Amino acid sequence: MAILSTDLALSVEEVIRIYSIRWDIEVFFSCTKSLLRLQKEFQGLSYDFLVSHTTIVFTRYVLLAWQHR
Repeated sequence: MAILSTDLALSVEEVIRIYSIRWDIEVFFSCTKSLLRLQKEFQGLSYDFLVSHTTIVFTRYVLLAWQHR
């Protein structure tokens, strides 16, 4: 595997640290879309409803992560 960065001032360790943070975010969104059905449950057209639904799904994720600890 190769990790590329356009910021030449960063050390290898810093690039890996930033990538690991980014990877945690990718896992979070993957879980919310697949396991918590972020895209499939919502069928409204209102922006406010979309924000409300996303908040509920993210809260669900936080509670499950907290329970898993």
